[in-house]
Amino acid sequence: LRKLPELKHFLKEGEAESYRNVEVKYIAHKKAIMTLWEGESPMDGSRDDWVEKEKIVLSDYKTKEEMHALMVEKGFQLKS
Repeated sequence: LRKLPELKHFLKEGEAESYRNVEVKYIAHKKAIMTLWEGESPMDGSRDDWVEKEKIVLSDYKTKEEMHALMVEKGFQLKS
């Protein structure tokens, strides 16, 4: 993320998690990838039955505006 300051800010300063149902997990020395999952959340909060729907390489998005547009395009809504 050192070479991608806008992406680093978007992920580490909480902009990504300002959307509902978004969780950021950091994995050292790996590409920044957004994984979209599909499934129902049971009352216990487990996600065992969720299915991976899509992976998006976030380094393809150069500005925070592009990243916010991606979130909206994928159906995420800002928390109120």
